[in-house]
Amino acid sequence: MRLREALEQSLNSATVTLGERIGLDRVVEQAKVSGIESPLQPTPATLLGASEVTVLEITAAYGTLARGGEWRRPYAINKVEDGYGQVVFEEKREVRRAASPQAAFLVTSILRGTVERGTAASARRLGLTREAAGKTGTSNGMRDAWFVGYTPDLIAGVWVGIDSGAPLRRTGAQAALPIWTQFIEQASARYPPRSFQSPPGIVTTKIDPVSGLRLTPDCEGGVEEGIHSGDRTHSKLSGGRVCAPPVVPSSLFPLILQKRGYPNWDSLPPKSGGQGGATVGDIVHFWLRWRVTYRKYSEGSFVAMAVRFGIPYAWNSGVVTIELVIPVMGRRQ
Repeated sequence: MRLREALEQSLNSATVTLGERIGLDRVVEQAKVSGIESPLQPTPATLLGASEVTVLEITAAYGTLARGGEWRRPYAINKVEDGYGQVVFEEKREVRRAASPQAAFLVTSILRGTVERGTAASARRLGLTREAAGKTGTSNGMRDAWFVGYTPDLIAGVWVGIDSGAPLRRTGAQAALPIWTQFIEQASARYPPRSFQSPPGIVTTKIDPVSGLRLTPDCEGGVEEGIHSGDRTHSKLSGGRVCAPPVVPSSLFPLILQKRGYPNWDSLPPKSGGQGGATVGDIVHFWLRWRVTYRKYSEGSFVAMAVRFGIPYAWNSGVVTIELVIPVMGRRQ
């Protein structure tokens, strides 16, 4: 499963894995520069929302994404004039660069997916007509329901809860999203609908959804994804790749095959060309590499393996195939 899909569906294990790979201290620092001023602990629980912040803080942080990586301190009063038109108070706007425009746009692209097909997809049924990006949030025990989102013109955050801390028993999509949708639609009436504009350096390419590698133009399938042309990983994508089954990371190599004398993917025998049934190479190369997909990210090292056995029959040299899906425990190397 791609990171995009995991965030769209609020699969939190992917969030924790990504945060630990980046570094928890770096995550906390990015949150602070993006507008979070409440104390944050560099722990995995913080990645899932264990630290408390105000609605204004989190909305301002999302505003950083909406403005292409620029943070601005929220304020309620722009200026005050006396009866003679003299300015007696004017807000001094505090502004800083928190992220690159390209990074902010890519996150916005993911958050758009949340609204289009993820946990906030019900916004369309509730009456949302504009292009929007955002994220639902539900605390443990359903005590707090959140939705923070933005259009190209307006941002708003909604929290629904009980002051005593009693369970609300509603998710962010059930309690907060309807309020946000109604407000955004009414408050945006004076703005013509428009789309999020990508900054210079963002290119769209077709990738293999399993390996993440860029597909060559003649490859069938794949998914469209935006990437930053200046990113270091782009050099790995720019050359394209042949149309072949994706390679599953060695960290997911099945323990059962290791015990049979195959220490890694490269040690497996090549595909056989005969009609005599499936070899280990046939099974792994054509099915395991295609089928170890969804649960490998959502459940850590516990994966599902699909195995296809070929059973030849004599009268016309055909092969009957039987596919079994069995659980396999992967071992990290």
